[in-house]
This record gives sequence, structure tokens and C-alpha cells, in this order.
Amino acid sequence: MCCYAISILLIQFFVTPCIHALGILLPLYVSPGANCAAWSPVFDAIFANANTQWYIIINPDSGPGSFDQLYETCVSKLPASANQITMGYVDTKGGNVLGDIDTYAGWPSSSRPHGIFFDRVSPTTNQLSTYQGYVSHAKFQGFTFIGLDPGQTVADSYFSIADLINTYEDSYSSFNSDSLSGTISKQSVILVNSPTTGSYSTVISQLESKDVVAVYISTVSDSSSDLPTQLSKFASEVASVGGGETSSGSTGTASGSTGSTGSTGPTSSIADPGTNPGSTPSGSNSESGPPIAAIIVGVLGALIIVSIPLAIFLCTWRRHRPSASPEAATPFTAVRSTIFTDPGAAFTKGSTISEVAPPQFWNDDAKAPVTAPVVESTSGENATVADMNLSVWASYSTLPLFAAPLGPPPSYHN
Repeated sequence: MCCYAISILLIQFFVTPCIHALGILLPLYVSPGANCAAWSPVFDAIFANANTQWYIIINPDSGPGSFDQLYETCVSKLPASANQITMGYVDTKGGNVLGDIDTYAGWPSSSRPHGIFFDRVSPTTNQLSTYQGYVSHAKFQGFTFIGLDPGQTVADSYFSIADLINTYEDSYSSFNSDSLSGTISKQSVILVNSPTTGSYSTVISQLESKDVVAVYISTVSDSSSDLPTQLSKFASEVASVGGGETSSGSTGTASGSTGSTGSTGPTSSIADPGTNPGSTPSGSNSESGPPIAAIIVGVLGALIIVSIPLAIFLCTWRRHRPSASPEAATPFTAVRSTIFTDPGAAFTKGSTISEVAPPQFWNDDAKAPVTAPVVESTSGENATVADMNLSVWASYSTLPLFAAPLGPPPSYHN
């Protein structure tokens, strides 16, 4: 029981907090524009909060649309991060679902999304098999992350086919975190029409405490594709609550860009999208260093790997270690008499005989015969031999005690 208790405590205190922190869900539906200038605030926010988990939904035209060299190139310019997952948008009601999945699968590796985000999902029991088919096709095409957006609570069966499900997509002011139910650790929420000033830390802290996987807070309506005016502030507050740290480096303007976004935060270095369209993102982890969150998780993970087996070993060893046993008693014999002329006649080889003072004297009649001792009791490995004139107690480990008739006492007559 000790082993199991220690293992559970270790998991609760170390493993569970490291499973995931609150991340940022970003519907990137706005066109990037020339030189990706319209996405500059996104690049800045990612650079400044590189240790935060980002779930970015890319949507060229209510789906992948036709081939768009500019869009694919700008996707490849998203700052690279181990904490970033991109999903290709697919409309499950107004588009060719399987065809859109295949189109994303054909994108160059530099811009190909990691997963698929299925929008306008109707989470009924009858439709479950349909979405299972869509998910199976996406995984067959090599996509490793699945998002669903029903905008409402779903049955548990839907959580089994997705990695992220957006269960709320409505007004910021109307949201109540206590309304969330089900597998909250796979749920995200989209809060629109949020205040254009002030802090979102209260609602962000509530979502973090409930183990919500991601949140998007926008100052614009749900129907607008514009980026929120407080994107930078929102991202930094999620990072501070979710365990990520805001970077302070990388200042300056975007090179190759024709205009300035007016952002006061750090800006990214973006190459001209017209050059080397198949290149990898120019903003790489080599500038910001490895994410601190990843380092911490790695260290704690190593500690867990070492601590749990060690705890189990210590508990098992303590339970099964041999108890201290007294030393084996050395066979001995105490003969309370001095009359033996041949002690070996009464004991087997290896017995130890010690002489002690006799407890009593012989009878006056020294010629009276001494009867053979009688074994009075035998218990386990001990035996007691006694008569009126002789008392013998023997203890041994493995050798039996043989009582032999004793000869007459020595004569004291001249």
C-alpha cells in the first residue's frame, strides 16, 4: 500500500501539472496580405510568447480553396515552435470535406498543417459515424491532430475521436466557466465581442483552473475575420497564467515588409515571400532558444521516471527484508553432578558438558544403588532428565539426548 500511495502522490504533484497548460486557440482567417504584413501581429505574439501552446487554424477560403502561393508561403513563415499546432479549416456543411482534406495533404511540407479543424459540427448520435469517417480519412492522410467545432456541449463519444473540441463560441460577457461539462481537458472556448481595454486575467484564470485546453478572446464579432485589437495583451496574459514566459528580445521592424503595423511589441524578421516559397520559417527556435516549459517538463519527467521505481523498490525491500534472527544456540549440557566417570556415555559426540556444584549431597548410605535417570519431559529440542539425586538438563539444536544408566557412585570406604 505504501508503494501505491507514493506513486499516486508523485503523479498528482509532478506529472498532472505538466500534462498541459492553457493554450491559445487562434482562428487565422484574415488574408495575410502582401509580404504577410497583415499577419505581423500574429508573428509578434508568437515570438513574444513562444513557450505558450498555440493552436492555429488556417483558412484560406472557407477551406483550402484553390492554390494560393502567397497564403502557403505566409503559413511557412509562422514562427517555428515545438508548442505550435496548425490545423486546416474544413467546413463540414458547405464544402467537400474529403476533398478539402486531400488538398491540405498535398501542400508542401513547409506549410502543410499538422491537423484538421472540422467546423459547423452537429454533435448528434446519428451523425457520429459520419464524423468518424472524416477523422479516419484525415488520419489516413497523415494528419495527427483533430479539432471539432460544434460550439456546444457534446456527448462523451465525440471526445473519443478528437483532440480538441470547441464547446462555446459566443459573447465574452455571457460566458460562465461553470457551464462547462464533460471532458474539460479537451475543450476550448471562443469568446467574442470582448472589451477593447482592460484585462482578461479573471476569466483566463478560471479556465486554467478548470483545465480547459485553449481559449480565444476577440474584440470583434464571430462573423468577422479580423484579428483582435488586444491580441498581444491576450496572448501575454494566457502565457503568464499557463506557465509560459513572455520573451523580451527580438525588437525591430519586419524586414522585406512594405509597411508597419504600428505594433509596440517585438516584431519578427520576415523574409520576402516571393523568394524561396518552399523555405522553412525564418523565425526559428534558434533565436529564442528552447522553450523553458519544454525543459521543465523534461526535467520533471526524468525525475518521475527515477522516483517512482525507486519508491516502489524501497517499499518492496522494506516489506520483504529478512528480520534479524537470534544466533543459533550452541548446544550445551549442564550436569548438576560430579559423579560421571565417563560423561561421553550419556551424550553424543559434540555435546558440551560443564560441571557445577551438586545441589545436594549423597545419601548416608553410599553403597545404595543409584537408579537410572528417568526422562521426565521432552518438548521440541529440549529434554529434562532427573531423579532424586541427579538432575540433568540438556539443550541441543539437532542432536538427540540419550539417557544412559549411570553406574554406582564411587565408594568412600577404605
